[in-house]
Amino acid sequence: MSNSKPPDVADLAAKRDVAGLIAALARDNAPDTRVAAARALGALGDAKAVGPLKRALVLGVKRELGEGDQDLDDRAIRGTAVEALDALSWVPDDEEAGATYWAVKGDWDKVAERGISAVPALVFAQSSPSDEVRLAAEATLRRVLDANPMDGHG
Repeated sequence: MSNSKPPDVADLAAKRDVAGLIAALARDNAPDTRVAAARALGALGDAKAVGPLKRALVLGVKRELGEGDQDLDDRAIRGTAVEALDALSWVPDDEEAGATYWAVKGDWDKVAERGISAVPALVFAQSSPSDEVRLAAEATLRRVLDANPMDGHG
């Protein structure tokens, strides 16, 4: 673990330092630093932030599913990343980031439209503290798997 000083997100935003804000978002910084960086990137409106914001959205899910460093609390970043992507007029794609985006927004039909790429976001959503989210994710996962049977299972 590094003892380096956390980035000053307010200073980076004031300087319109998109690269510095992207670095603050991508590093293993405290969740509040990452949230502030995502918020600032959305406010600055630079399209270079779309890719890093999409990665932050998906990486949070992968970490919480045990595919990465679980010491970080990435739940806080997802909502802010979605807001920042909205501010950047990003149109969700059919990849995992698009599925995660729609899951955060609670639009389960749009999640299901992403097909198999939605499975990680749906599995993750089943761990939500909200009964409503868990049930919606479970039902959507069933829809996705029924519509996309795997070889030998359908």
